[in-house]
Amino acid sequence: MKYSFQPRNVCSVKIDLDINDGVVSNVRFTGGCNGNLKAISKLVDGMTADEIESKLLGNTCGYNSTSCADQLAKAVRAAAEAEQKGKDRESGMNTWDLNASAYGHVSSVQDFKKKPQSRFL
Repeated sequence: MKYSFQPRNVCSVKIDLDINDGVVSNVRFTGGCNGNLKAISKLVDGMTADEIESKLLGNTCGYNSTSCADQLAKAVRAAAEAEQKGKDRESGMNTWDLNASAYGHVSSVQDFKKKPQSRFL
């Protein structure tokens, strides 16, 4: 799946990447420190979103509280979540179904319809 992300508070203005089954490839930055961002793109190629996030999240640049690397970590997390939502839609499951059943509130939409509505007020 192709994914585009608009970073905030950094020199780079766009991050494009591919994600397939949680594995990131073809990371491309628009703007920013060209040589460094090309190197980061090569280093993360083939890594999972979790691996990238664990290495780059929280990285700063100068006095900024973020960096292009930190923004890449945020981009791959957003891409992984979007990819999962797409898979959930394909399987007929939605995020609400997953969250509700995970927390034991309801096990299905049918159970939700059976529950008294006052429980949610």
